Amino acid sequence: MTATEAETVGRCLIAAADYDRGLNGEEPVAPAVGKRYRLTSEHLAQVAAIYREALKEGSGPTRAVANHFDIPHSTAAKWVGRARSQGHLRPTIKGIPR
Repeated sequence: MTATEAETVGRCLIAAADYDRGLNGEEPVAPAVGKRYRLTSEHLAQVAAIYREALKEGSGPTRAVANHFDIPHSTAAKWVGRARSQGHLRPTIKGIPR
């Protein structure tokens, strides 16, 4: 491995660790190299608004968040959970989308 490759791998590992911290309620950071989403309260409010709009339209709300931000469904689900835990969305009831 060259020094340049090692540096690139190191940056990617740091970005991944920072992203995990943001999802766990610590310092919000960009989700990956090249993306600049920050999990601020304003960002999570936007996630919640997209989620609620998709519910009204009868489409998949988490998929709508994923499509809007061009992120994987699993990341969108984490963001929706974070928005819910911060009070931007109501708690769920099993089998009832809210």
